[in-house]
Amino acid sequence: MSKLRIAVLSVVFVVIFAGSYAILQKLPQFTSTIAPQAASLVPPKEVFTSEERAAQDLGGRGATRDLSKIVESYRQQEQLAKASPLEAADQGTSSANASSARSVASPVRTPPPSLKLIREWPTGKKRIALTFDDGPHPELTRRFLALLAEKNVKATFFLLGPNVEKQPDIVREIVAAGHEVGNHSWNHPILSKLSPDKIREELQKTSQAITDASGAQVRLVRPPYGSANKKVQDVCDELGVKIICWSIDTDDWRKQTTKEKMVETIKKNVRDGAIILMHDRFEKSYETTAEVIDALRAQGYEFVTVGELLGFGAQTVHSAAVASAAPTPQPGESSVVAAAPQLSPTPLAVAHDLALSNPANPTTASVELPVGPEKITRPPLPVPSRLR
Repeated sequence: MSKLRIAVLSVVFVVIFAGSYAILQKLPQFTSTIAPQAASLVPPKEVFTSEERAAQDLGGRGATRDLSKIVESYRQQEQLAKASPLEAADQGTSSANASSARSVASPVRTPPPSLKLIREWPTGKKRIALTFDDGPHPELTRRFLALLAEKNVKATFFLLGPNVEKQPDIVREIVAAGHEVGNHSWNHPILSKLSPDKIREELQKTSQAITDASGAQVRLVRPPYGSANKKVQDVCDELGVKIICWSIDTDDWRKQTTKEKMVETIKKNVRDGAIILMHDRFEKSYETTAEVIDALRAQGYEFVTVGELLGFGAQTVHSAAVASAAPTPQPGESSVVAAAPQLSPTPLAVAHDLALSNPANPTTASVELPVGPEKITRPPLPVPSRLR
């Protein structure tokens, strides 16, 4: 090898070595500059307490989510950043430390548009909703209203169109008492088996009947049997109503279901955001309601309407329609709502009391409550003829 070639290789080696040494010297400074920028691109790691983890299911259990976990995390942080001071205080976060709390997910107060069907809605505040289907019942619904007034509890009643037409005065009493009314269809069909036009007709006709009777603007729909496929969801989106199912089914429609079993089912499955399904046409449902209100209140639960549970606030009602629920009280007389706990026992209640006091009497002991159109809460395959 010539001396010239050796000299050239030596120079190249020295240059490479010097350049590498210079890069290594600058590396710590480069890392300290880039690391914070890279960290800002990674979603912050969220650390939850047990209570916050319970309230983290923002989509509602059993519902379809359209957003990924990462996108949902950023959306929560953005909403928290935009929260008013009152909202921040209500979530246990003051304006002074709101910026430090952005890395922790906060419960969304209202369901996002992407959420089509709601079974429960955790709030972080131990709130639950009592719901009653198939009403109004010509006699028992008023007993439920009296009980709820006595206990100072608000509930949600999902009504059937024909019953609304037959008992408009009871619908007005429900609304006047501060309860919420929702749509349970007209003919109680399996909506998912109908065409979009038929679904729309079922819901629009019922909502109009409720509004005509009480002035209440319907915003919630409970599909019969909880059956709501994409066709039902699309029609409800078009009509601007939310689909509400349930997280606790008491199975009160079954003859073998006792009050004790219903109470046990509710106590075993209750949690923040629970939606409890019953029917205001059974005596045992009335008795269960009376017992669970006291039992769950002792555990710190608060009873609200479904609309309040979802953060929608009170239902919009035209005051003129509510005012027509009953004659104007005379001086010294209380209103219909205030007098509710003193309603006289219905013939059904008397028959039930007689059956309890004289079980040996086969006439009174075999008294059956009237059966409404809803026989089941989930559509069987096939439907037995005795349940149709």
